[in-house]
Amino acid sequence: MHKVGIVGLGRAGKAMAYLLKQRGYEVLVVPHKITDEKVYLHGEKFYVKDLQAVARLTDLLFITTPDNVISEIAQDLQDCKNITIKAVLHMSGSMTSHVLKPLKSRNIKVGALHPLQSLASIEQAIENLPGTYFSFEGDNELVEWVTLLVNKMGGNLKIIPRAEVKTYYHCGACIASNYLVVLVYLAVQCLQEAGFTEEEGRQALIPLIKGTINNLSNLPLPSALTGPVVRGDSQTIQSHLKALEENLPQLLPAYLELGKGATRIATEHGKLTPLQVEDLKNLLSGG
Repeated sequence: MHKVGIVGLGRAGKAMAYLLKQRGYEVLVVPHKITDEKVYLHGEKFYVKDLQAVARLTDLLFITTPDNVISEIAQDLQDCKNITIKAVLHMSGSMTSHVLKPLKSRNIKVGALHPLQSLASIEQAIENLPGTYFSFEGDNELVEWVTLLVNKMGGNLKIIPRAEVKTYYHCGACIASNYLVVLVYLAVQCLQEAGFTEEEGRQALIPLIKGTINNLSNLPLPSALTGPVVRGDSQTIQSHLKALEENLPQLLPAYLELGKGATRIATEHGKLTPLQVEDLKNLLSGG
């Protein structure tokens, strides 16, 4: 399947269109509104068609629209006449292939292929997608083709064994990516209390975060954990709690819960003595 259609030209759609064309696929695009017969994405030319035309002229369709539009597009495809596509994949992280089930009545294979990556802009998406993990959930007949595509992207493929567990996958992605931004926001607030501007705080934390990511890349999770909890340094943690209570009380709940999580990791992997564990649990539960 070398003829590919992309339905939806947001960040994911534009990046996939560009990267697929770079890797030798013939790509047609279906934007939200058709205003011209061709568009240019990152210097590459793509021919624009409507949904029914692309469903006749390609082997596979990627749906890269917002989640709430996917079922509508599936229904439109089901109603199309004389279509020849063999497969449809959507790229939602949270939705399963079940949303495409109506297409099975047209003997079309379906699946969900999602890049485990943050796509904040078209430029960053093009840069970040190669080497990314992609998850796939859907018809087994598509696994071989999806594996080939992900390999051409320089990525890694993980098969989600059952549609029912995909929510856990997406939850993990949100915690690691979206909530990392929240954590940095909270950390910057602390640095502002220490005299940093917001921009200085953000720039100062980036090398620290990159260092932690390097640790995570090269060490087991427990070994990547550093700081006062893993040292059993209850005195430092007590000073943190006192400072937050005085000036940043809104940060206390997050600090306490994350501290409890760090304590669990350190305890499970033998980093703390029983007395240190007791002191930490007492501190982080408000004792």
